[in-house]
Amino acid sequence: MAHELRAYQARAIDLVRHSFATGHRRPLLQIATGSGKTLIATHIIERALTKGKKVAFLVDRIQLIQQACDALDRAGLDHGVIQGKHERSDRTKPVQVISIQTLARRNPWEYELGIIDEAHCLHQAHLKMLRAWPTVPIIGLSATPWAVGMGQHFDDLIVPITIGELVAQGYLVDAQVYAPSAPDMKGAKTVAGDFSGKDVDARVRKPELIGSILSHWQALANNKRTLVMASNVAHSMELAAMFSAVGIPARHIDADTDSEDRRRIIADFRAGKVLVLCSVGVLTTGFDAPEAEVLILARPTKSRILHVQQVGRVLRPSPDSGKGSHALILDHAGNFNRLGWHYDQPEDGLDMGDKAAQTKKSESTERLPRTCPKCHLVHDSRSPECPSCGYKAVTVKPPEVRKGKLTLLERRNVLESDREKRDFYGMLRYIGAERGYSDGWASHAYKSRYGDFPTEKVAPIPASNVVRSYAKSLGIRYAKGARKYYGR
Repeated sequence: MAHELRAYQARAIDLVRHSFATGHRRPLLQIATGSGKTLIATHIIERALTKGKKVAFLVDRIQLIQQACDALDRAGLDHGVIQGKHERSDRTKPVQVISIQTLARRNPWEYELGIIDEAHCLHQAHLKMLRAWPTVPIIGLSATPWAVGMGQHFDDLIVPITIGELVAQGYLVDAQVYAPSAPDMKGAKTVAGDFSGKDVDARVRKPELIGSILSHWQALANNKRTLVMASNVAHSMELAAMFSAVGIPARHIDADTDSEDRRRIIADFRAGKVLVLCSVGVLTTGFDAPEAEVLILARPTKSRILHVQQVGRVLRPSPDSGKGSHALILDHAGNFNRLGWHYDQPEDGLDMGDKAAQTKKSESTERLPRTCPKCHLVHDSRSPECPSCGYKAVTVKPPEVRKGKLTLLERRNVLESDREKRDFYGMLRYIGAERGYSDGWASHAYKSRYGDFPTEKVAPIPASNVVRSYAKSLGIRYAKGARKYYGR
């Protein structure tokens, strides 16, 4: 029996069933990294087995085979594996975990339900399978379903909950982002929608940039377990060597690292024996280490998919590791200023592969975050001042003019006393306890009003009607943002 579901996970399954019931055959479920995507899949598989159906669970890389098997084992679901000469190969099992590499070489099985993990990474073998079984219901799973042409292969996008809502409810942690330095990517060539690897390598492997990564880590994240996303293998090894040279336990892994060595290195990282883990590629999907407290982005990218996948590696909560309610991100690649926040949800739905629409989208004037020139904190450009150090830009927006009367727009948190803020937080904690929310909900609701998290924990106090109305407005805001995807 699979583990008990959270409310949003149960809703995700209900929405998939509703999608099939309303005539869709290829729904795509968008669910954030760290929110229990595989657990949702095991419940869907379990329900299919009760109806006597054969199920194929497809993964896009061999490393994810074991992860899928572990999830099915925890749920008590007997299964086989179709991948090379795998030790669990058994075609008689009603559930098969299949690697895309094997699917490309053979016709593996006839099934009555297909589930494609990491569905944004569609291979030719996936497309061949989708064409070969047009009547078989197939579910796509992805945290980032924004690849070009996804709408040509899936017919319904389901978003049961957003990253922002998961953070607000305490299921993921928030992120504090600093951008101390970044390579100049002006004029860099674009290949297959991203920066040319050759151009990236030439611009990131400069002594001043590499040195900045170490110095700012020591200043902001010293002795915290850190993941480093490098641009290529040589860059990753160079960064690991730099940390090791000053006595900081650091290791490098890549796609060619021996599987046993990789497991040992990751185990040492989770245990704190390795503080800095550098890599290219293999930590982007399927890597699970909630203990990671810090992310260093040293790989510039134009891909929002890669950007959000990388950031997702440090958003899992880990109360026992001392991680707290925040992960720390040091963006030495300029990705946040280039691509925006990881919790911003594109409103376009599934991409239909329309080149004209893509051009229009690339020319849109989306508001991007900015970096404080004093402390390097990346923050929302709508804020009049840096929420960390209080730095204000030299250029000031003129006062609003209405019928000859000057009206200065001031930040609400400047006008309210510290006592009022503490009471507000205490009332939010009271409301959260009434609703059965995790304690992180109150902290994030407080931040939504004041721009920063509370600096001290106060006891819950009965909530006023004003605070209750505010909490209700937050719920309405989330519901409106989700309704367009739910279709309700």
